[in-house]
Amino acid sequence: MFQYEDLVHQFRTRILSGEWQIGEKIPTIKTLQAEYGIRSLNTVRQAQQVLVTEGLLETRHGLGAFVVSLDPVSDPVTELTSIRDHMNAVLSALSAGWTHTLVIDNNDPDIPFAITVIQEALQRYLGIEDEGDSPRPGEHADTARELLRRVNSVQSDLSKQFSAKRNPAI
Repeated sequence: MFQYEDLVHQFRTRILSGEWQIGEKIPTIKTLQAEYGIRSLNTVRQAQQVLVTEGLLETRHGLGAFVVSLDPVSDPVTELTSIRDHMNAVLSALSAGWTHTLVIDNNDPDIPFAITVIQEALQRYLGIEDEGDSPRPGEHADTARELLRRVNSVQSDLSKQFSAKRNPAI
């Protein structure tokens, strides 16, 4: 194991344990070098960069590194490849005239983002730039419009659930 990988593990543990809180500036590189007995500042920087890529830290030029999340992001290439593969399956099913089911788990915390991505993709497919635009006709336009209607409905239901959770008296 490389020295920076050990630091990544140590830093991640400090973040996930709550020792370093969201919004908090972590110790400076020099402080971390001294604390961990590391001579090279590049080793500490490399460890920080891994955590930036994971979405746990954010570095701000001249200010330092700050904790921005407690939820590490999976490998972006793997995630995007998976999304691409799923979208290719949907497009193939549409082209072949097959029925395809889209299941949306309302309890998944990533759903609001996923819904936005799906809405934007469908709106682009239909040629809808603004709310007043009419969807362009196309081979699968009816399917895309119906899917967009259903996704918008799910988003509306989620908004109501979120609002009710925040304001239980409503």
